[in-house]
Amino acid sequence: MEPESDNEMTHFFDKRDPWGRSPAVWIVVAMLLIAPAAWWLVSQIQLENDVRSWLPTDDPQARTLQWAHDEFPTRDSLFISWDGSSLDDPRLGRLTERLQGVIDENGVRHGGLPEVERVIGPQELLDEMARRDISRAEGLRRLTGMLVGRGPLKIRLSDAAREVPQEAQSQILGALRERLDVDAALIARPESAVDAPDDENASSESTAADGPPHYDFQVGWPRMQLEPVILKRARELANSLKDADGRRLVEDCFFLPGEPVALSVMLSDAALDDNNATVESIRQAAIASGIPADKLRMGGRAIAGEALNRSVRSAAWNAEYPFFQLLRRSLFLLSALVGAGLVPADIDPALRLLTHMLIMFRLVSPGSSEPPEATRPQVARACGPKDWDSLLAAQDEARQRGSA
Repeated sequence: MEPESDNEMTHFFDKRDPWGRSPAVWIVVAMLLIAPAAWWLVSQIQLENDVRSWLPTDDPQARTLQWAHDEFPTRDSLFISWDGSSLDDPRLGRLTERLQGVIDENGVRHGGLPEVERVIGPQELLDEMARRDISRAEGLRRLTGMLVGRGPLKIRLSDAAREVPQEAQSQILGALRERLDVDAALIARPESAVDAPDDENASSESTAADGPPHYDFQVGWPRMQLEPVILKRARELANSLKDADGRRLVEDCFFLPGEPVALSVMLSDAALDDNNATVESIRQAAIASGIPADKLRMGGRAIAGEALNRSVRSAAWNAEYPFFQLLRRSLFLLSALVGAGLVPADIDPALRLLTHMLIMFRLVSPGSSEPPEATRPQVARACGPKDWDSLLAAQDEARQRGSA
């Protein structure tokens, strides 16, 4: 039997049923029928981001890792911080009490969240060091980079610069941006910060025990603490700046450990029952302690797992988009249409790129429309283009093609 010629062969979607309808209609009907069940299944997804599940159980490295967990068991934990936090922030104590409760003189715990076993804060560690005759300055030095940050670069203006503070600020920020190529900006003081009286003998080496040294303003830029060479050059540059009359603008510039700060939260066995509910309970406790939701920062395995679960659910159905933008509401629906061949061939590559971008953006930055700047090169390469600018150009072209 001779094979049919191309002219005699009929494309699948060119066929018609007895009522004259294309199979594409029945495919869409079937998708709509199974959509509720599929949405429910996706909403129940709980991703377990555990490295022990990445390798076969008989893998030598997996066995070594399991032995380490058995011999040195650790509790899952997460870190909590917020913009504007500092060592004297009263919200540290309020949040600790809401999470851990109050322990009486008999060691009995009252209140707190059942999912939280213990909360460790920087002040608790500083007090423990003080009992062991370790000075506060040394304690802060040891905690810096763990639960205590170095904070922004503090600037104390000279007497001459204080006569024209706004001009001095502009000149200092402009020099940092131009000569060091950093996006320097003024950073607001911590909400709880209270300066000590201006003292001519105050030194940048003063500790919190003597009262914080006076400064006029503070500056910072993204990822500044990760670039020690740039920080050193920034201090040297600030100290070298002069006004038109040759007078120094900066009397001193320094870092003062103590902002931001973080709490280490150890989770209990109860947290294993529902990771998403645990994260939400902790988030609500932070908000109830006076921490704005948009300034709250949390990290840890539990946070990563909750973010991944949220991203998967939003990929299935994201109510942030209006209903008439159905394809943006559901990445799964868009992928199904592309896979079923219901999208014209010339638009297919554009939709695939936009789908990849939406998925990557949701995974990398669930709470923002764009990924953080530091992750953009990796996101671009994962979507196909070589760099971020090329990805944005491809995105514009894809949108034009899709709307044509």
